Amino acid sequence: MCMGKPLYYFAFVTALLPATMLFAQKGSLKGIVIEKKGRLAGVVITLEDLKTGTVSGVDGQFEISGIDTGRHTLKCSFAGFADFTVPVVIKDGQTADLGSLTMHDADKQLNEVKVVGAMKHGSDMKAQSMTKNANKIITVVSAESIGKMPDKNAADAMQRVAGAAVQKSKGEGNMVSLRGTPIDWTATLVNGNRLPTANENDASRIFDFQVFPSSLIDFIVVDRTVTPDMEGDNIGGAINFLTRTGVTEKTLNLDVAGGYSALARKPSLQINFTAGNITKNKKFSYVVDGSYYQRAYAADAPVVAYGTNYNHSLARLELKKYTGERYTLGLNAAAEYKPNEHFKVGVKLLEGHMTDDKWQTKTMYNWSDGSGARIRLQNIHGLLINQMYGGELNTEWKPAAANNKLKIEAKLASYYNSFHYGSFPYNGSDSRNGYTTVEYISPLLEYTDKINTNFFGEKYDPNNVKDPNPYPYKMLDIDNPYGTGGDHYTNIQPKYQQLGQPGVGVSAQDYYLSGAFSDLNDTWERDPIVAQLNGSYKINDRITITAGGKYRMKQGSRTLSYYEYRLKPGVGKIPLTDFQTMNSDPHSDYLQEWGSPYTNSFMPFLTKDQMKGFLTQYKDSLVGKPMDTSNSDYMYWLGSHYKYQENVAAGFIMADMKLGDKLSLVGGLRMEHTDLTESSDSLAVDPNGTIGVKAVDVTIHRQYIAILPALNAVYNVDNNNNIRAAVSRTFHRPNFEETKPGAPLWKREDFNIIQGNPDLKPTYSLNLDLMYEHYWGKKGMFTVGGYYKYVTDHIFETTQANENQFLGGWANKSFMNAGISFVVGFEAQIDRKFTFLPGFLSGFGINANVTCSYSEMQVPGRPKKQAMTEQAPLLYNIALYYERNKLNARIGLNYRGAYTTDVNMATNTDPAANNAPLHLDTDYDWFMGAAYSLDFQLSYKINKHLSTYIELNNLTDAPYRTYIGVPERPLRTEYYRQKGMIGFKFEL
Repeated sequence: MCMGKPLYYFAFVTALLPATMLFAQKGSLKGIVIEKKGRLAGVVITLEDLKTGTVSGVDGQFEISGIDTGRHTLKCSFAGFADFTVPVVIKDGQTADLGSLTMHDADKQLNEVKVVGAMKHGSDMKAQSMTKNANKIITVVSAESIGKMPDKNAADAMQRVAGAAVQKSKGEGNMVSLRGTPIDWTATLVNGNRLPTANENDASRIFDFQVFPSSLIDFIVVDRTVTPDMEGDNIGGAINFLTRTGVTEKTLNLDVAGGYSALARKPSLQINFTAGNITKNKKFSYVVDGSYYQRAYAADAPVVAYGTNYNHSLARLELKKYTGERYTLGLNAAAEYKPNEHFKVGVKLLEGHMTDDKWQTKTMYNWSDGSGARIRLQNIHGLLINQMYGGELNTEWKPAAANNKLKIEAKLASYYNSFHYGSFPYNGSDSRNGYTTVEYISPLLEYTDKINTNFFGEKYDPNNVKDPNPYPYKMLDIDNPYGTGGDHYTNIQPKYQQLGQPGVGVSAQDYYLSGAFSDLNDTWERDPIVAQLNGSYKINDRITITAGGKYRMKQGSRTLSYYEYRLKPGVGKIPLTDFQTMNSDPHSDYLQEWGSPYTNSFMPFLTKDQMKGFLTQYKDSLVGKPMDTSNSDYMYWLGSHYKYQENVAAGFIMADMKLGDKLSLVGGLRMEHTDLTESSDSLAVDPNGTIGVKAVDVTIHRQYIAILPALNAVYNVDNNNNIRAAVSRTFHRPNFEETKPGAPLWKREDFNIIQGNPDLKPTYSLNLDLMYEHYWGKKGMFTVGGYYKYVTDHIFETTQANENQFLGGWANKSFMNAGISFVVGFEAQIDRKFTFLPGFLSGFGINANVTCSYSEMQVPGRPKKQAMTEQAPLLYNIALYYERNKLNARIGLNYRGAYTTDVNMATNTDPAANNAPLHLDTDYDWFMGAAYSLDFQLSYKINKHLSTYIELNNLTDAPYRTYIGVPERPLRTEYYRQKGMIGFKFEL
């Protein structure tokens, strides 16, 4: 809430912009610009003799008011299309309706305004022209551009955009951030709405786009700067995925493809279709987009856990192997009815559904285990289901009495998103269904690969009276204090023998059933009411005043739990060899990227049929234990359920002004009021201070107001060059998991204990942006610019090893506000076709972009500033392409640099240290490793309606990696190998 005097002055000036100018009123005109594939946004409309004009909106519509009566000439200009002129007659106090004006390819020589063919790259030209003529710094990506690379969901499609960083899950993009900033600083919208979120592991405000196929997208509008009519919770920027809203003629498109995953060794199938039409009187139109995508996936995923905050000794090694199949269904339907020129009403419906039939085998070596050192074999299966659906009703009214100068827009929307586990191990919606594990354990072991060090992992000195006892630890080579020995991270080889039996190892018959359990997860979030009302008044062709308000109610609940199956008393040991088993690494290629270091070292695992029938076959030997007061672990799980309701009310006022022929300003003020109620359980404490098993509900209630001024300026140097500048204030609301009150939340699968911080403050940022743009028309564009963000109360995640001997390898996590932080960055982009080259070489081109940033944050207690968490310092994309005649080929490299994710905030236990941080540098912090991918696509147009293509993903087999301190100290690594598809597209 605190703002210095400069910010108050900034807010005051931008709020006054709507009342600065009034102009005379005369006649007006309006129309719609279209081409064969739809309406054209960003067309420059000018009245040449008056040197005034406007730009068509996203729906192709335009209006110009305050025009002198009489005869004039209207000109339409759009990159890649032929300019044309239309004579118009303006009458006093009346609006001339020009109807639909159709543009066509600049390469076609036509003598009249009539479509005779669609431009080959029309959709890309729309996107470029929308970017060029916007009133703020944006990037627009078209459906055609998305189709040029093998991107199957909305998040993957973003990885080609300048400054976009894509977070992936099992090799598929699921979340996006801009300019390398923290993932939850970016507002991801669908048709202008920030959708509710529900995810298996992530509890942020970021929508998971794995459930949203890219084939449903018409345009992606990336806002790098903000205007007051946008939601203010978007420090990094906003990404608006626009679905198709209508067609201008009968449309039928079909895309069918089949593929293969190299690691899963299974095929995939995708079917996309679009169907739409418009009535003869042009009053009613509709469109339906559908998508079905079945794909197999696999991952080799070793995980390393570290057991103490005082050294880097290993607590646990997990050799995981994932296999599974995902099924995504997507549907977008839209209809629009326009009975007359003053009113229209539209409806949009959206649904996405993804089922992940997920299997996992896990060999877990525990150097530190509360029940004794063992090896655990875990057979895991679950049906993971994400479902999102909703829609909106929108209207637009231009009162005739206002001479089309007043426009009122209203929107009412509702959306729902959920995650739950499907029908396994029981049929139907049994409450015990979850991510189910059947576990076998070895006899007690003693590991022989430990070295003796002192408590801090340094060389052991028996003569040191202050530290006389050795500590046996498992160390990697980079942390071995003796300089030799220790395993390299690509070849960690546990060495062990049965307890008290020197030289005696373990074989399959030594493993026996220890029990089974299911991780349960019921997560949902809904926005039952999202209401928006905006009104704009066009004083004349130079100034438009817009004001409006928005209200959103958000409700959500997240429940993590645990259902356990223990062996009944008296049941003897049931050895692994009594079950139907299989070789978990039949091709002996697990982690072939590291030289397959574990070939022939795996024990057998259960077959899928045995896993499916396990609880039925052994029900007489097991007893179920729900997570209630009768369970001895109940006290640990109390905080793993929380619910919340957040009401946000916002209002804004904004002016869009043209000062002369070259300078445009858009500015104003937005205010958002947030009202949050959130509750969770905690342990009850009796008057004597004794902790009881009974749960008690803990509730917090918070309110705050964000004051968010913004000003954008565009200077048109000439028709091909723009200079843009912006200053704004934006903010970020804490995620609900971050502010959760009560007891900690347990994530058993990830071995994390998460404590919420109800006192977290929202993050605010003062943003400065400057950009230069140059356009080569149909040949491409070039941009270069910089940005600066002055950030207060940046929210970062803390982590530290849990040193409880029964929780070895677990991590305690929480959240804090940092002091003053900042991000400064540089970005550049070029998209250029080499038309200056002779012959077939003219078909080559390049599309490349780079974003470099430098950031600092002050971690409480650390003497030096460090890079902000979640801030990637380098992003780049390089795509070389060839487009000529019927052939289109493209190869693209995408890179995102490493960044800090968690800060180790363990404190020094020495009383003299007064709880000072134990670590003053980043050697114990958690990092996200650098990520890169190389993809290829080739397509050939067989005829006017039919084309074929081939797509190849992850050609370099790039891994997903997280680590502690340095890359040679890994936490999690995942390899997915290559996948590809071959398909056909039909367009009517």
